[in-house]
Amino acid sequence: MTVSGVYVTAERSKNIVMKERELLLLTGLILMVTAWFSLGYSQSDEHFQILEFAGLKMGINQPADLAWEYHERMRPTLQPTLVFLLVRFWAFFSIENPFFIALFLRLLSAALFLVCTYRLYRTYCNDFFDLRVRRLFFLSCFLLWFEIYNGSHFTSEHWSGSIFILGFVYFKRREPSNTVNYFHLGLILGLSFLFRYQVGFLILGFVLWLAFIKKIKRQQLSFLAIGGLCLFCFGVLVDSWFYGQWTLSTWQYFSQNIVHQKAASFGVSPWYTYFWEIFLKGIPPVSLVYLVGPIVFFFTRPNHLLTWILVPFILVHFAIGHKELRFLYPIIGFLPILIFKSGLYLRGSFGKTIFYGKFTRSFLYLFWAVNSFMLLIVLFRALANEVLIYRFIYNHFPHNTILFAAEEDPYQMALEVNFYKPPGTLPIVHTLNIDSVTCPPGKQCLIALRKPIQFYSSRKDTQLIYSSYPDWAGRFNINGWLDRTHWWYIYQVKQGSD
Repeated sequence: MTVSGVYVTAERSKNIVMKERELLLLTGLILMVTAWFSLGYSQSDEHFQILEFAGLKMGINQPADLAWEYHERMRPTLQPTLVFLLVRFWAFFSIENPFFIALFLRLLSAALFLVCTYRLYRTYCNDFFDLRVRRLFFLSCFLLWFEIYNGSHFTSEHWSGSIFILGFVYFKRREPSNTVNYFHLGLILGLSFLFRYQVGFLILGFVLWLAFIKKIKRQQLSFLAIGGLCLFCFGVLVDSWFYGQWTLSTWQYFSQNIVHQKAASFGVSPWYTYFWEIFLKGIPPVSLVYLVGPIVFFFTRPNHLLTWILVPFILVHFAIGHKELRFLYPIIGFLPILIFKSGLYLRGSFGKTIFYGKFTRSFLYLFWAVNSFMLLIVLFRALANEVLIYRFIYNHFPHNTILFAAEEDPYQMALEVNFYKPPGTLPIVHTLNIDSVTCPPGKQCLIALRKPIQFYSSRKDTQLIYSSYPDWAGRFNINGWLDRTHWWYIYQVKQGSD
C-alpha cells in the first residue's frame, strides 16, 4: 500500500521520529476525546458483567441484581475487582461520582492501548524502508476507527488483547535465551488470560510455535508454564474471594457455554459469518483490505509466529456456533502488521507498477476518507443515550427524588442499572396513567417518557427539564417530527401539584 519510492535514510530518521511523536500526541488527544464522549457501553457485558459486578462489592447491588453468569460463577472477576479497588482509591479523596470512575476507566484503557500499540509499532516499523509505507503503517496502527473505538473502552476484549500484545512484544524484542525471561513471558500471557479466557487459544498457538518451530528447551517451556500457572492460581484466588467460595471459573465457563450450550441459546450462525460481518461493518469496499491482508499473510507465511498464534484463535471462533464480531477484538491490534506484510509480499510478487498506479492512490484516498468519517462518528458518539439521563439525574436530583416511568424504565436495560444511580435512594414507580402521578410532600418527582407528555396526558403541572436529543435539533423540528420520535423526555412535576 505505497504510492512512493521514497526510502528511509539515516538523514530522515530523526525527522521521522519527531513526526511520529506529533502523531502519537494526536492519537492521545483523539483517545481522550473519545473517552470523554463515549458514555455507556457498546455491548451489555461491558457494563453488567464489570461495573454491576463491582457494584456487589461496593454495596449497591445484591446477588439477585446481577446477571445469571454471576450465579454460575463463570466469569473472570479481575476486572470487577480492579473497578472496586479504584472506587476505594478515589473514595479516599472523596471522589465517588460513578461517571468519573467510568471516565477514568476509559482513560486508563486508552493509555493501555497507546502504550501497547506503540511498542508493537516499534517492533515492526523498521521492516518498512519505504518512508510513505512506514507512515501509513503508523496511521494504521493508531488511527483506524475501530481501534480507537475498542481502545477507549474498559472491555475484556481490549484488555486481554492489549496485555497479550505486551507479551508478544516482550518476546519479539528480547528473543529470550535467559530461562527466567520465559517465566516473565508466562506471567504476562497468564495475565491476559485472566481478562478473557478465549485468549487461551492465542496462548496455545504461541506455545505450540515455541515448541515445534522455535524448538526451545524443555526447561524454558517449563518456566513459561510455571509463570502462566502462577497467574492462573492468582486468578482462582481473586475469583474465589469475589464469589465467596472456592471457584474454578474457567471450568464453569466451559461447562456452561460449551457443555450446556448456554452460548448457543443466544443464537448460532454459520462458520462464514465473520467474513460477512467484517465486510459489512468494516465499510465496503475498503473492508476488503481487512479480509485479504490476513488471508494472504497466513497462506504465504505458514511458519510465522503470528500465523500460529492467530489461526487457532480464528478457527475456534469459526467453529463455535454463537458469533459476535467483538469476539475477534483481542486480535485487531495485529491487523496492520498482517495487511502491510501482505502488501510487501504482493508488491514483490506482482511488481511495483500495480502499487504505484492511479488505482492504488484512489483506493488509499477512499480508504482514509472513509476511516476519517467513521472516526468522527466514534469520537463524539455516546453509546447509550440512557447514560446521559443517568448523569443528568445524578447531578441535579441526588436526593429525595422519585422517578415515575411510563411504558419504559430508563434504568431497566438488559438488567437493572444500579451503578449510575444517585447516592440517595431513587425509587422508580412504573405507571401507565400519567394523570394519576402524585408527588408526596418533600419529594422531587420526575416522569420519564419516550414521547412528549401531551401524547399521554393533558396535565399542565409539569415542566420538561431534559430530552435526549441535542438542543440544536429542536431548531429543525419541522412539522413536529421530533415529537413523533422515540427520544427520552424527563419532566418534573411542579411543587405543590398533584
